[in-house]
Amino acid sequence: MLVDCGICEARVDGETKGSLEYFLEDNPVPERVTLLKCPSCGGPILVGQEIVGSRSGRDILENPYRKYPPRDRPLDTSVPRRIRETFAEAQVCFRAKAFMASAVMCRKALEGIAHSQGAKARTLDGSLKALKTNGIIDHRLDEWPTHFE
Repeated sequence: MLVDCGICEARVDGETKGSLEYFLEDNPVPERVTLLKCPSCGGPILVGQEIVGSRSGRDILENPYRKYPPRDRPLDTSVPRRIRETFAEAQVCFRAKAFMASAVMCRKALEGIAHSQGAKARTLDGSLKALKTNGIIDHRLDEWPTHFE
């Protein structure tokens, strides 16, 4: 399974050492976790994959994400595709230490979320205020932009 090792930071085809399937109480979709060994540094890599179905007796799995060492997990597929892609790009920028670009992509993701929730204000601040008024977010996210003025 191709993954990024969180220890040596190499893209590797990890050696499977074992796997386990389980359900979380708050998620009816089962997950498979697999323990891999990095062939480059010998370190452990634990990956998770949601089991989204089966075909011909084989599980259909979502793309793997690294659980350990911790790394960014992709957003749930219930989040609109454009928002997921924007957020994933923000994560890529952050890992590349392109912090300004990451902040811009985070803002774009927030604007997409606000729009998907019905906020149509011209500014992000206005959209966040509308979401607070409608009870979709609480005061913490509404006050967030004022910390950067």
